[in-house]
Amino acid sequence: MHEMRDLIQKIELLEKERKYLKKLLKMEEKICKVAGSACIESADISYICRKIISEFLKIFNLDYISFYYKEKGETFKFISLARQKKSSLMVDKLVEKISIFVMKKKKSIFVFNIMRHKNSINGIDISEAKKINIGSLISLPVVGSNKILYGILTFISYKPLDYKKEEKNLLKMAANMFSIVLDDKNTEEKLIETGKRYQALLEHLPVGVYRSTPQGKIIEANKTLAHILGYENVSELKKINVNDLYMKKEARMKHLEKLERASVFFEEFELRCKDDTTIWVRDYPHAVREKDGRILYYDGILVDITERKKMEETLRQSERDYKELFENAHDAIIIFSIDDEIVLDVNQRACELYGFKKEEFIGLSLESISKDVTLGKLHIKKTLERGVYHNFETVHYRKDGSEMILEINGAVVSYKGKKAILSINRDITERKQMEKAIRDLAYQDYLTGLPNRLLLNDRLNMTLAHAKRKGLKFVLMFLDIDQFKDINDLFGHRIGDLLLKEIANRLKKTLRKSDTIARMGGDEFVILLPEITYKKDVEKISEKILKIIQEPYIIENYRLYITTSIGIAFYPKDGKDIDTLMKNADFAMYQAKIKGKNNYQFYSRPNSDE
Repeated sequence: MHEMRDLIQKIELLEKERKYLKKLLKMEEKICKVAGSACIESADISYICRKIISEFLKIFNLDYISFYYKEKGETFKFISLARQKKSSLMVDKLVEKISIFVMKKKKSIFVFNIMRHKNSINGIDISEAKKINIGSLISLPVVGSNKILYGILTFISYKPLDYKKEEKNLLKMAANMFSIVLDDKNTEEKLIETGKRYQALLEHLPVGVYRSTPQGKIIEANKTLAHILGYENVSELKKINVNDLYMKKEARMKHLEKLERASVFFEEFELRCKDDTTIWVRDYPHAVREKDGRILYYDGILVDITERKKMEETLRQSERDYKELFENAHDAIIIFSIDDEIVLDVNQRACELYGFKKEEFIGLSLESISKDVTLGKLHIKKTLERGVYHNFETVHYRKDGSEMILEINGAVVSYKGKKAILSINRDITERKQMEKAIRDLAYQDYLTGLPNRLLLNDRLNMTLAHAKRKGLKFVLMFLDIDQFKDINDLFGHRIGDLLLKEIANRLKKTLRKSDTIARMGGDEFVILLPEITYKKDVEKISEKILKIIQEPYIIENYRLYITTSIGIAFYPKDGKDIDTLMKNADFAMYQAKIKGKNNYQFYSRPNSDE
């Protein structure tokens, strides 16, 4: 049980990690797209700022974003966007005050749960923030090249945020992208006047730009490329041969071979920096050729994708861990679609348990392997509602049609980009059989398989409670085999035991399924007839029992004849509790013995006329 829960917890954790990493990668990509789109757009600073914070509001799914920035001269401007307009004015005033403070200190503020802090953070009074129910506050300086402070970017959530380091870095990245865009726009304005827009844009691009010869000599490069590779300036970088930057020389050779055939494409490489650390880059090269097709040099752009690569590797490792856990689990694991409940994937243990090959298993419907389809659908619904569902039991079919009892744990997971259910199935057939065997030992007579005294008492109590509640009658019959001791003495106990088993079988065939036949020990049996009203019905049953018991028995070539004596007590006439009914039925049985055996007697009070 604990192993199964540990397994599903590990799968849940890995599933959460995969979803989290994918979410971060998507957010990073969206931030880059916003910055790239803003860089190529010709528009005034105010418009660009409003457009960027509008996109950031969607990406981060927060309640409020503002940008407090300096326009030409010393004029400050405040732009804000909020999901809820009702309180935006109060928030604007507070954020403007905080922005001025952050601008002076030039320090970021990260407060993900304001209510946990006192009334000030780094000297900022946050009591007003508490009054208007702000949950989280992030305020970041937007600093451009040459340490120019453009303004303050502030994010607000009305709920406390449970952010990790990676999400914190995404917020910093958003502020950094903001600064790159503003660098570009300010440079653009200046270059329109000087006519040198291209060269300065090259220097201010957030990516590395280069021109190199086929032999690997760097002809031109921008500062960004130098900084990406860990060099202080472009002059220092030009002393390096491009071929020496590649961690894998064969990758460089293949790169050049492709450039011989195609002028433009992109590829990713691992490069060595000045300090011997490595980074991953995406290279967008362009081969510049002579008229005869000979390559003169390569122009290209390098984008640092190291962080993205790390995140992708973390995601791949998470998926490898998930796959390893999936394949090597001791329990059968089945992943199936939610809409049509078709099997999408299974592990090796599932194939062994059900008897299908993997290619046979995938594509099967759950209905084809489930005995109780309605119960299965109910638990699928509960799993979807809760996200996870623990320990329910059901019966499934193997390929050969045999049945097995399963204990199942379910969880909602993402499979190939779509929501699915992961089912961990453990075969508990043997355990259930053992539990039944233990129950049988406790509640059944070892010889005949009939209920024993303990189970009889349970059923008597249930029948009594039901009869009292509904105003019904029931009958208790005591049977004693006549002269059974003579059989044991003459033929031995083994023959006597076989005879008792045959008597039990005849009684089971004679009575209803709702009736209880119990062996009290030795040659005594008790029969419980629930919901029976008329004396004549009991007489018919008694006569059938007498007749079936006295028919001859063939046991190991012996032909045996016996009879029985029956005592009968009615509830509530002959007793209103179990002990009284048992005592009176026993008394009636002795009366039957006295009257010559092989007959039945209803209970009558001693010395009465009945």
